[in-house]
Order: sequence, then structure tokens, then C-alpha cells
Amino acid sequence: MGHAISVMVIQAAAGQRLVDADPARAKEAFAAISESARQGSKDLERLIELLGGTESDPGGGPDLSLVDEVVTRAGRSGLNVTCRFEGDRDRVPQPVAHLAFRVVQESLTNALRYAPGAEVRIVITVDEAERGLAVRVENDRAAQHDAPLTGTGRGLIGLRERIQTLGGQFSAGATHVGGWAVEARLPGR
Repeated sequence: MGHAISVMVIQAAAGQRLVDADPARAKEAFAAISESARQGSKDLERLIELLGGTESDPGGGPDLSLVDEVVTRAGRSGLNVTCRFEGDRDRVPQPVAHLAFRVVQESLTNALRYAPGAEVRIVITVDEAERGLAVRVENDRAAQHDAPLTGTGRGLIGLRERIQTLGGQFSAGATHVGGWAVEARLPGR
């Protein structure tokens, strides 16, 4: 839900700036808001099912195939994003895949918020022997010079805590070229 709401806020601000100057891009921003609202509604329905005990697949959850979906949505929201998988992504345990998905989702939300228009590169490397993986999401310096929208500051902190609880490693910080990189190493066992 948080991701969907963040995207809606970011795109609404972009749409407001573009409505007079670039109506076509403003229309794209509003389409992204609509799509994020639909996704947020689905996420809320799933949460209600989980809390109410009516979830039909309680063991299910995000897997690495959902990374493709969130990358596609980020591209429609205005990011120039690429994603590359290395290794067999179907053999990763669900809790590890879920955390990898969350790393990508949070990183893309932050890139939309703090580096609109920047190029974003995602590499997910599966460790075949351990069934764990490494995730790296790096964005270039912001291509646009609009004031960034501020967040709560809890996204990366929460990710770090969740990853360390699983015995993984997490880092996030500025790159030498003025961009930002997030890296997570997640054990499979």
C-alpha cells in the first residue's frame, strides 16, 4: 500500500507541474496515478483477506516474477529503468524472493521521489548453491532539478531491519557520481 500511495503522491506533484507546460506528459502522470490506485486497492483487499483469515493461499506472496511487474510500472511512471536477472530465479525460497521484491520496490519508489528522470539499473544475482541472492539497485543523479518530495525515512530503515533479521546484509548510500545505490545480500538457507 505504501508504495502505491507514494507513487500516487509523486505522480500527482509531477502532473501538477506539467499540466500547462506538457499536457501529454501530465496525462501520463495521471494514468500512472490511476494504475497505482488500482494496485493499491488490490493490495488493500489482500491485506484485509490476510487479517480476516480468508486468504486463499496463506503461504503465497510476492516472488521474483513480481519484480518484472513493479519495474514495468516504474517505467510507466517516468523512470528509465532496466532490470537484469542472473541465475535461476525460480529456485529462490519465497521469504528471500519477497525481501528482494521489497528492496526493488522501495528503491524504485525512492528513485521516483528523489531522482525523477534518472536512469535506474537493477541487477538480481541468484546464488545457485545457497539459493540466496544479491540485489543491487543504482540510480544516476536526478535528471530533473525539481525539489524532491520528502518521505518518512522509514523505508530503508525497515528494509535493513528485515534483511538483518534474516541474516542478510544491507547497504544504501550515495555513489561516486552523485547517484544512489542500494545493495542487499540475502541468504537462502
